[in-house]
Amino acid sequence: MAGVEWHQVIAALIALYAAILATFTFVMNRREKRRPLKVIVSMGLPIRGPDVGDPQIFIRASNIGTRPITLNVPKLVLPSGDQLVLLRSSSDVDFPCELADGQSCAAWTDARELARQLKFEQRLGGQIKLVGVFEDSAAQTYRSTPYGFNVTEWAKAPPTA
Repeated sequence: MAGVEWHQVIAALIALYAAILATFTFVMNRREKRRPLKVIVSMGLPIRGPDVGDPQIFIRASNIGTRPITLNVPKLVLPSGDQLVLLRSSSDVDFPCELADGQSCAAWTDARELARQLKFEQRLGGQIKLVGVFEDSAAQTYRSTPYGFNVTEWAKAPPTA
């Protein structure tokens, strides 16, 4: 290398190594301190003993981090951006609830009732995308991936016997 001293090259490589190491350490520390929560919206059938219940929309939150998270009541985000608080839902915990690392909780609501509420109160129809949302005590919001839900079909679905 003409005009470049070896000690300058070595100093530049050491500086580059230090910058990469500092960035890696920063990212790892930040990842360790945050409270990752996985939120999923799905449909399922609850099983009560030998009986299978009516179709339900489930919103599940799983703490995949190492720190506890206190969660408030789950919500569904509608295509308009409006949020629907699931006041008439059932859940396996009382909200607000604290999830330790590895714990999860779920809330669910009847699919037909939700569809009728969306159709008649929100004036929605056809295939829409619902996003499940949990908010923690520090006002951090955690969202699911969009879940496809056909309001029109579920609103006219007859009750299961």
